[in-house]
This record gives sequence, structure tokens and C-alpha cells, in this order.
Amino acid sequence: MILLGTLAFLAAVLTLAPLYVVLPMTKQSAALLDLSLSLRPVSPMACLLLAAAATAWFAIKWREWTGRLRTAGAALLVVALSGAALTRINIVERIFPPADGAVLASIAGFKDVADTDMVIGVKMGLETRAYPVRFLAHHHMWNDKLDGVPILPNY
Repeated sequence: MILLGTLAFLAAVLTLAPLYVVLPMTKQSAALLDLSLSLRPVSPMACLLLAAAATAWFAIKWREWTGRLRTAGAALLVVALSGAALTRINIVERIFPPADGAVLASIAGFKDVADTDMVIGVKMGLETRAYPVRFLAHHHMWNDKLDGVPILPNY
């Protein structure tokens, strides 16, 4: 049971690490962001291997375990299998879908931004754009092009 629990725990960590980083209460650091980004490319294959190992171990122990042990083992197997499935989708983008199609206006013609609003400013080449934080708060990301270059301002 310890081996199956360890496999399920590792699958859960690999699945939930990117979510932990984007939680509002998480104190983000460069090291935490680096860890999360470094786990993303290896998580799908690692979780697939963990789920395969968990399935094999559960199949081996199935006859030996009875009652609550079998139920607990099945629950841990579901966790490992869920990790294998969930690491194949970008959960963060499902929760916070990036916004597209910004409507451009001069600052004088844009009435929805107050002088006291915080903005994220980007300048590339001769183009400058301001993204109000209040509008980024829901999506956290905005797909855009500036000076012909795709950019992804985020908050």
C-alpha cells in the first residue's frame, strides 16, 4: 500500500504543481516558477509511467488485499490515473483562458480606464500598448501582437 500511495502522491504533485503556482495566495518566486515550468515537459510522461506502475502493482496486490485495503488501493489508483490524464491538458489555461481580440483605442478615447487604474505597459519598436490590470484579472493572459510580434502580457 505504501508503494501505491507513493506513486499516487507523485502523480498528484506533478499534476497540481502548476496550479499551486497560480493560486492568488502563493508567494511566487523565481525558483518556484522555474520548478513549475521545468516540471511541465516531463509531467505527462512521468505520470504515464507512474500510472502504469500503479496499475501493475494494484493488479499484483488485488487478490491479497480485501475490503478496505482494496478500496483504498482503488482510490489511490484513480489518483495516479487521473494524473496521467490531467497532465496532458493545460489546466491553468482551462481555468484562466487567454483573452483574444483586444479593441484598440487611444487613451483619450477609452472611457473604461480611470487615471488611478494600474496598467501593464509594453513598448516594442514604435508601438506602445497598455493593458489594464483590472481587465487582465479574470483571464490573467491576453494574446496580442505588438509591432508584428506575438506577445502574451499576463498578470
